[in-house]
Amino acid sequence: MNQALPAESGEDSSEYSQLIYTIQIFVTRDAANAEQVLQSLQNRLEQEGWVIRSGDFWKVVVGNFQEEAAAREFLNLLRSSGFPDAWLTQVNPSRE
Repeated sequence: MNQALPAESGEDSSEYSQLIYTIQIFVTRDAANAEQVLQSLQNRLEQEGWVIRSGDFWKVVVGNFQEEAAAREFLNLLRSSGFPDAWLTQVNPSRE
């Protein structure tokens, strides 16, 4: 399982240049449940997905977009494909 967190405010601005857009589709306190959702998701989509640990939570995210517009387009596709609660987020992959 991978861990990535968005840059905190007040950090070096170079941290922000490393942020990517991704879509969060699920959050849980159960790591095994997050992995199960990820496997199900990857069987349905052709996008890279992973599980991110954030404190006591495990987040399932999909997509790796440099541009917000592309991420939003994929978000709309996900929402119309059975993930109505998905939302756009940013992560810093160098913090994994």
